[in-house]
Amino acid sequence: MKHKKLISGVLLLFAVLFCLPCVSAAVGTLTVTLRYADDDGKKIPVAGAGLRVVRVAAATDSGYEPVEALRKAGFSAADMVEGAPRETTERVARETLSKGLPYLSAVTDKQGKASFAISDRGVYLVMQTSRKGTAVDFEYISPYFVEISSVGTVFRSVETYPKTEKVSAARIDDPIRDTSKTSPKTGGDAAPS
Repeated sequence: MKHKKLISGVLLLFAVLFCLPCVSAAVGTLTVTLRYADDDGKKIPVAGAGLRVVRVAAATDSGYEPVEALRKAGFSAADMVEGAPRETTERVARETLSKGLPYLSAVTDKQGKASFAISDRGVYLVMQTSRKGTAVDFEYISPYFVEISSVGTVFRSVETYPKTEKVSAARIDDPIRDTSKTSPKTGGDAAPS
């Protein structure tokens, strides 16, 4: 009986020590929700949109600093703010694709949601890289920046609702990939991995 308690205690201690880094690593959650408002104003979820989230600037004591590859490409923290001009976000998006920066990827579910566990504070770029399911009926969303921050151990969850539009004859291709439809890594389609 004494040995069972000792073994149980050791296992419990091991489990706590093993899982502690996992718990402390998360800063927050970024949830992107894609919905389309029909003519009656009804919100319709857009499922099957492949999304990519890239950390483009790291948090510092004095604000944010672009990741090295983007800093070397001439971008500053002032370029990477929520509500930045579309031209700027598209340039940053193309640069992240060409440089092969690390990213998180997910596909929107039947509620039009995709969630990302964020482990580092900073500025993140959200972009759409593919479409399947009902998402094929909609334009690619414009890329945009989101700030993920926390104070102490307070977790922050961010939900975004980017504008979704039905596909028009005028513009079918994704604005990010108009200039290059191949992946810099493989030479194939630039869909998320």
